[in-house]
Amino acid sequence: MHLAVDGVAAKLATTMAEPLDFIYGLLDDLTGMIGAELLVPPQVVKLLNDGADGNDLRISGFAITTTGHVAMHAWLVTGKFSLCIYSCSSLNFALIHQWLIEELSYEDIPPEKMEVQLIKGR
Repeated sequence: MHLAVDGVAAKLATTMAEPLDFIYGLLDDLTGMIGAELLVPPQVVKLLNDGADGNDLRISGFAITTTGHVAMHAWLVTGKFSLCIYSCSSLNFALIHQWLIEELSYEDIPPEKMEVQLIKGR
């Protein structure tokens, strides 16, 4: 199963003293939530001067798990994020959605404003 979420999270737009640790913790939490274990510790990097105006700070991280992967890119000035979870096991979408709301202050995007593309293999 594959879950991709692009959105804005109020908690990311605030000044965090340790943004690398914050994203590291999110990847670790999500890995446990999907019932997987880490194969290696999450890898997290900070990229300065990213974004359209060159003044955003991006934190990118990924974790390779026993069932797939978890990746997150977060722009801390604007609060935008992109989350990707792949698992060869089932995913509890409702649980992950509720976690995003609680942990990131994520706000739902109405379906008519979502940009989704599904690509099916042959």
